[in-house]
Amino acid sequence: MTKKIMVEVKKVKIIIRKVRVEDAKFISELSLELCHVMTENEAKERLAKIIKRRDQVIFVAEHVGERVLGYAYVVLIYELLNGNQARLEGLIVDDVARGMGLGQKLMKSVEAWAKKKGSKTLKFVSNIKRIEAHGFYEKISYEKSKIQQQFKKEL
Repeated sequence: MTKKIMVEVKKVKIIIRKVRVEDAKFISELSLELCHVMTENEAKERLAKIIKRRDQVIFVAEHVGERVLGYAYVVLIYELLNGNQARLEGLIVDDVARGMGLGQKLMKSVEAWAKKKGSKTLKFVSNIKRIEAHGFYEKISYEKSKIQQQFKKEL
């Protein structure tokens, strides 16, 4: 005899929207997944400045009425060699929400914004250790364009 188990599945409503200062708690928590420590207050201060700019935007994936499950941060710079150039500075989706298509939706929003701003390409770097992320980017038609070293100096 086979037992039937009834499971109620709640439909999750996700929206993609521009970030708000009130999202600071979730942004700081999500940033930890990229190994970036940022307090909620630091996030509030930074978000307030970014929101006012026309050359940067952060899109969030929000589980309506619940919480932010991911974000994508893009900046537009003007380069001598390329003119307007969009750079993805961060994309993170909460572990519990991966595989739901949120990363793709966030990337589509970033791409549309960048195109509207006159960028012909969207570039970014991804840590060599993030193999799973590389597979995601390739799946959505991004290709590796070069291998390079990053240098920095504390100022």
